Amino acid sequence: MKAPRKPVCMLTLALCAGTTYAQPAVEQELGMLTKSDPLAADLAFTFDTLGSDFDTEIAIWQLNGNLGAQNDDVVPGGTVLQSSLGVLFPPGVYYASVSGYDTVFGNNFQADTDVFSEGGNVTATLNVESGSQVIDIDTTIQAGDFGATPGEVKFYRFQIPGLFEHQDLGTVSYDGFVEIDTCGSDFDTEIGVWNLDTGELIDFNDDASDNGGGSACDGSLQSYLSMRLPTGRYALSVSGFGTEFDEGFAAITTNNSNSGSMTGSVNGVGIADTVSAGGEVEWYTFDVLALSAGALAEGEAVCPGFGNGINDGCFAGSNFGSLSIGQTINGSSGTDDADWYEVVITENTSYTLSIESESEVRFGFVIQTVPGMPGCANLQPNIGGLDAQPFERASFSGTLNPGTYYIAVEGTDNSSCGSNYTLSFRPQIPSCPPGSYEEQEPVPFDNFIALDGGTNDACVFGSLSPEDVNLGDTICGTTGTYFEDNFAANFGDQDIYRFNIAQPTVVEFEFISTTGLEAIATTTPLPATDFCSILNAGGPGASSSAGEYGSLRVALPAGDHSVNLLAAPFAADGTASGTPYILSINEYDCPADTNLDGQVTPTDFTAWVGAYNSGSIQCDQNGDGNCTPTDFSAWVGNYNNGCS
Repeated sequence: MKAPRKPVCMLTLALCAGTTYAQPAVEQELGMLTKSDPLAADLAFTFDTLGSDFDTEIAIWQLNGNLGAQNDDVVPGGTVLQSSLGVLFPPGVYYASVSGYDTVFGNNFQADTDVFSEGGNVTATLNVESGSQVIDIDTTIQAGDFGATPGEVKFYRFQIPGLFEHQDLGTVSYDGFVEIDTCGSDFDTEIGVWNLDTGELIDFNDDASDNGGGSACDGSLQSYLSMRLPTGRYALSVSGFGTEFDEGFAAITTNNSNSGSMTGSVNGVGIADTVSAGGEVEWYTFDVLALSAGALAEGEAVCPGFGNGINDGCFAGSNFGSLSIGQTINGSSGTDDADWYEVVITENTSYTLSIESESEVRFGFVIQTVPGMPGCANLQPNIGGLDAQPFERASFSGTLNPGTYYIAVEGTDNSSCGSNYTLSFRPQIPSCPPGSYEEQEPVPFDNFIALDGGTNDACVFGSLSPEDVNLGDTICGTTGTYFEDNFAANFGDQDIYRFNIAQPTVVEFEFISTTGLEAIATTTPLPATDFCSILNAGGPGASSSAGEYGSLRVALPAGDHSVNLLAAPFAADGTASGTPYILSINEYDCPADTNLDGQVTPTDFTAWVGAYNSGSIQCDQNGDGNCTPTDFSAWVGNYNNGCS
């Protein structure tokens, strides 16, 4: 067992002689460690010198000089004289040191050796999260000279990505336009912006003029960004010149990155701090609520509570706001603030009702049981409402018959007083193109339980009765989901369309709705009857988000095939019965795209070789119905032409 040669001073640093560093000199920049989950709070890693040939000691400090961890012998008692640390640290900038026994560690990067301290060859390893990233260090530590020179200490610097300690600026924009600058700073700055919920890098800037100008510090070494952002939460980093940016809140600085006094603004909200030497990064978070331009004002004071005489709905007789199809309302809500809007429908109307809010709200339609009779007791739910989460757009769609309806928006127990929202009541999009095939299943009876054995009832109950369409058709149909009390389960409208192709064909299905959709295609030719076993076996599928096109491309042999379209997610909330969609079934006319990913790239050559070897339809590039070596030349020509 080895005996210490100097007193242990961790608890009485004032009694120990030692050197205090503003920032230690760095032997090597180790860069940014890698997180498997960029949103995880902390990172686990080990740091050891087990490959070294002398008695080592190691330590890790925070950027501010606070000692975080230290180790002399990995096995206490001196049986293994090398060192090892297993730690879990939050995001930040850190320094690690390697030295010989005997070293005394303390705050302010204190790592004191003496003339008897050991030295030798260092083989050290920094191992992140069970080997997902390994950083090796090979160096030599000079021992003390037993006279006047103490043993050598070497420092290494690394970063853990993520939001370091940060300041929340609140909501800085209500129209999505955001300007960020560091114009008042006295050093060369760099800034970066990330999506707070995903870690996606949005944009970054070094010098203001690089971003197209427009700021008060054009032509300087300060930074400027001007951008249009969707509703959401964002993170901003400010650091010195010498920063590299990446996904997952990675603002990678060095020990020599610029530093100084920083002053700037985020859409007029001031920011100011000192960016310390050693590559410090300052962090801020902010919110954007991209309310629709030209939207109507609610006309109600913030946080009035019930009974204020505006928009109180059934709580104040017939006191309702007014909203028409195609309009948008900008309002505010809270735990004790419910807003009501009266909607008068004169003809069958397809609609989408959506909301974006700063805090959680509940919204939806209600209807008077007895028309014209005021009071909450006379209002009954007509279409189930939704809870909208902060900064996440929530919507549902459907069809309203003529009548008077009421849209209610109210805060939940998780709401904040005065939380801004935008409520949009607009016509259903998309509209059905002229000449399209229209689904034969009636609305609102488009759930397969109500029409057991009828049209488009999928395969849940008995046999299937699909609708027959043709290649090249555009189909206009409706979908929806609901909760069935008798089965205590979610059910929904699955629409099956059957079509025939006379020869092998690459077929593309394109679909869109104001709800999310999922499309599933069969790849095996269907038998004449009872093909539910093929459908139940599943097939290639694709999905789309609300209001966005989805596509599915499948190489099919000759014969009868089908595609199954349904609302996604397959759950009761969010998709009213009768929600319209558009589906097109066409031959895919981009033969060079042999891997069917929608792009023509060099990877399609590998896919063509595979198609040639298997004799599949993607091999036939000249359209002669055969797979021969001449199709290679045809593929080259198709590749050069790209996709239309």
